[in-house]
Amino acid sequence: MISGYISVRTTVLAKDTVVARMSRLVEEASSRKSQAQRFIDNFAKYYIPGMFHVHQLSSCGGGENYFHQLLFSLSKFAP
Repeated sequence: MISGYISVRTTVLAKDTVVARMSRLVEEASSRKSQAQRFIDNFAKYYIPGMFHVHQLSSCGGGENYFHQLLFSLSKFAP
């Protein structure tokens, strides 16, 4: 068994390290959305419920494949 002590001297604060700066850059980039992403998010807010209602009206009674048809329609026509 080895016993003893180790002395470490730091030269910068943890918030000033390269990893901390990279983490901040990633957080900033993910918090900002492009104009296209904002448009798609806003469009999907109305599109998905609208597709659900159109599919409900067009299926007239549902049936056993109703849910699968709805998922197919949403995935096929998704923005």
